[in-house]
Amino acid sequence: MGKSLSDPALAEFTKHAKARWNVEVRTSALSAGTPLAYGRILEWNGRPQADLFWGGESALFDRLASQGLLAQKRYEQVNATFRREIESVAEALKRKY
Repeated sequence: MGKSLSDPALAEFTKHAKARWNVEVRTSALSAGTPLAYGRILEWNGRPQADLFWGGESALFDRLASQGLLAQKRYEQVNATFRREIESVAEALKRKY
């Protein structure tokens, strides 16, 4: 995921969290490419230093999941309130960019 996409998304989420819940959110992104990100997840070996693996090839997700290194979360499983919050941030990004 390139910084031209991740940085605006993280900035918008930080503003949204402050406005909606009055919380300060710290975000960071590693824009290292799929092979490096995949390697880091393997190195973490179940002790993740990230909450979200965004991008990459689907085969890598399958491999990581088969090793118990990813917890699958489908969008449909997210509760309705949080889903609306995600959609709100996405709409703000569409308008801005």
